[in-house]
Parts: sequence; C-alpha cells; structure tokens
Amino acid sequence: MGKVKTRLIPALGAEGARNLHCQMIEHTLGMLSSTKMAPLELHCSPDINHEYLISLSSRYQLELKHQYGSNLGNRMSHALDQALNDNRYVILIGTDCPALTSSYIRQALEILQSGTDIVIGPAKDGGYVLIGTSRKQADIFTDIDWGTNRVLQQTRNRIINTGLSYKELETLWDVDIPEDLENIINDKQLTHLLSHQNITLGHYEY
Repeated sequence: MGKVKTRLIPALGAEGARNLHCQMIEHTLGMLSSTKMAPLELHCSPDINHEYLISLSSRYQLELKHQYGSNLGNRMSHALDQALNDNRYVILIGTDCPALTSSYIRQALEILQSGTDIVIGPAKDGGYVLIGTSRKQADIFTDIDWGTNRVLQQTRNRIINTGLSYKELETLWDVDIPEDLENIINDKQLTHLLSHQNITLGHYEY
C-alpha cells in the first residue's frame, strides 16, 4: 500500500487509494474485454508475477508485459513500439479513466483505420487518457513535462513538428487528485467504484 494513486491518500487513505486503483483497473479491463475489438496487454511495474496481476490475466484473457523506461514517455513509447511489431494499429490507454467507453475506443480505432497517424483522447487536467498510433514514433514522447498540465499541448507540438497527422477525441476526465473523485460520486453508473469507502473530500462524507 501507499505506492499507487498517492495523491488520493488524503481523501481515501492508503488502503482506499489502492482499492480504487484496483477497481478502476478491473472496470477498464471489463469494458475492453467485453468488446473483443483487439488483443489486450497490461503493462505492469515492477513485477508481472504478482498474484493479483496473474489473476487479471486469467480473468480478462490478456497478456502481462513489463514496463521499460526511466519516465512515462519512455515507458509508453516502448509499449507502443513493441505492440506495433505485431499489430497495424495500437491504442494505449490509462486505467484511471472510468469515463472511457467502448464507443470511445472504437472511434479512436476508426480514426487510425482512416489513415490518420495518431489519435489522442485529451484529459481535462491537460494530459491525455488515450493515445493511438499506426507507426513507431518515439520523438513525440521526448521533452514532455510529465505530470503537468502542459503534457497535451507539448505532445501536440511534438506531433506537428514531426509532420504527422493527428485527430483528437472528446475531452474526458481521469482520476488523479481528491477533487476528481466528485466525478465518480456524481455518476450513478460509476459509484460502485467507491463502494465501502470512507471519503474525506471537502463537504463530502461518502
């Protein structure tokens, strides 16, 4: 405990942050596996042999992969490049965006199939919840201030500078800080993610 979603610990506690993290992973995997649009990979750190990850692999019919790289950009670039060795199109998503739907993923895939080089799903916090591509392109992940509200704009600039074509989907919210929990609380289809949790969030006691 205390190693995932650490910025949520003031609202949920270390165990609560871990539980929500697991709930969001399974919510995302359940949504993706039900669509059967494409093979699934879960890129993990530090150990793919953890019993929980092995159980996810079995339940959701996915392949576990190690994350490689010194920062988020390196890890994403490596994951995309490896997947592109065996696939024409690859879509990389985070597991902390419960607002993602199968239709959203399908839109991203259709954009790539239409010939666009890159598709991005912007996040309200200035990052992105999804990036898909049909070609290896490590340059778009370099010189990015990861973890800031400049990530999306800097990535746009990198894409433009490399001469690639790209399109953006509707902006979604993800879950990084206590204030983001309000989006879950206010969505009746997602409140199960916070079931049995005690939340300290401003005027909320949930």
